[in-house]
Amino acid sequence: MNIDILYTEDCPNYPFAVALVNEVVKELNLNAEIQEVLVRGPEEARSMHFLGSPSIQVNWVDIEPGADERTDFCYACRMYGGEGVPPRSMLLAALTGEDAPEGGDEVLATAEIDEEPAAVSSAHEPKMIPTPICPGCLSSLVRLGMHKTTAVAHNHAGREHYFCSRGCVDIFERDAERYLLDMKDLIVCPVCLGERYQRSATYVAVEGSVYFTCRSPRCGEYLKEDPDFYLKRLAGDVPSAGVKDHDGDSLG
Repeated sequence: MNIDILYTEDCPNYPFAVALVNEVVKELNLNAEIQEVLVRGPEEARSMHFLGSPSIQVNWVDIEPGADERTDFCYACRMYGGEGVPPRSMLLAALTGEDAPEGGDEVLATAEIDEEPAAVSSAHEPKMIPTPICPGCLSSLVRLGMHKTTAVAHNHAGREHYFCSRGCVDIFERDAERYLLDMKDLIVCPVCLGERYQRSATYVAVEGSVYFTCRSPRCGEYLKEDPDFYLKRLAGDVPSAGVKDHDGDSLG
């Protein structure tokens, strides 16, 4: 079985579609080849009969009933009954050959939400791996090759924070609330260990979950190849020499 996930660059819903496909394929224990196909502009969209991002095809047939009769090919986002990804029931019907519930996309989406809202929400919500960040300079301690045991611990308003140096503690205490606000929504890429705000980050779907990363496609590829190493390293569960440590090899 061949499953294609067609998407446009910077599509916010594409990682969720990838996660959905991987989850359902795993649940059904299918032997499927999953491919992610980037559509690079309006001309490709027309030539590929692309109906918007993301689109899912099973054996080169769009999973949405009646999609083969449509001609509104476009290089744009695609909606499914008000949602940015197709409902699970639509994908299940395409993979199993069973009929989806009648009533169109809106009914399908509603039925899926009623069945298991918690599972859909948790699977599609990008995960932030807990990792220590210095509130003074906003540097990832893992990137600096440090851990909570080697960082400078400092208590502020009853909460323990970890700093890369005593100098950063002094800077922090000059305007602590401002620095804590600066840390809000800050994520660290599991691969390059670069700090990014969520608005300037992207997502990567790995083994049924979605994780924040930087925008580098290479970081996404590395994370997919060895998620256990990179996610554990970011969480501080494996020894790390910071940016020098990449699959055990020096980056220098």
